[in-house]
Amino acid sequence: LFHTSQTDMRIPILHSLYYPERKTFPFERKSLLELSPITFERVDTEKFRSISLCRWAAIMGGVYPAVLVGADQVAVELFLQGKIGFLDIVNLVEEVLNSVSLRDPQSLEDVLLAIDWAYRRGMELLGVTG
Repeated sequence: LFHTSQTDMRIPILHSLYYPERKTFPFERKSLLELSPITFERVDTEKFRSISLCRWAAIMGGVYPAVLVGADQVAVELFLQGKIGFLDIVNLVEEVLNSVSLRDPQSLEDVLLAIDWAYRRGMELLGVTG
């Protein structure tokens, strides 16, 4: 899968505003040839620790991807509420992942329970009620 577009934040913002509809936008279209050369680089996983956490959860499988989702959800919400800093998001997600003692999900309900557990665990780790 390969997607290219201009580096213009208006594009994802407009997509999110019109979701689930797909609108055409008045932005200049570019061909792949116009965008070349395209280069790929390895991600600096020390700088972008969240990439490492996502890979780890995917490799571990089982309950970990669901816990990652719940932990990320609560961390981003707390950031948007001004209760934690941006750089604290990955720290909270990592703490929640490190505190897992759940069994692997056997059903969709188990996955949803794991997401909910991770959300509540993130709140608990920060002493946030509600």
